Amino acid sequence: MKRITILLCLLFVINNVCTVCAQEVKHIKTCSYEGYIFPCNHPVHGFPRLNGCNLSTNQIQKAEEILSAHFVEIKDRCRPNDAQISKSMLKIYIRQYWGSVNENGHVIVNICLVKKSVAKNENLEDDILYFLDGGCEIIDVIVDINEGTYSIIPHGYA
Repeated sequence: MKRITILLCLLFVINNVCTVCAQEVKHIKTCSYEGYIFPCNHPVHGFPRLNGCNLSTNQIQKAEEILSAHFVEIKDRCRPNDAQISKSMLKIYIRQYWGSVNENGHVIVNICLVKKSVAKNENLEDDILYFLDGGCEIIDVIVDINEGTYSIIPHGYA
């Protein structure tokens, strides 16, 4: 009887762990942003993630707040001479989100911003996109939501 109880507990734990990581890609849409949240077991650019984590909508919201607060840095990296660009510029991008945990235990939110004109030719919900070029049509932002730090990586110019 004791072995059956232990076996049932073990099966329960294994089932719950697999369920947590075997989630589907989730679509998220607010009045400020739209995107797709990829689960912890989804590979990035064909490589498995060993330190992946599932992101909650609250974590996405916090990353978006950090992104919005640093809009000027994004504008300066992409269009430094265009004074007409406002925060609404961020609305023209659809996002892909995936999470990881760094060596300090901080949640890292990776955001791939894809301009809607480029996104219409891609299936953003199928796979995390990988671009070698694209300028500010595609921008990667990496946000440490525990520290509120970020880095912005436009995709170069051809």
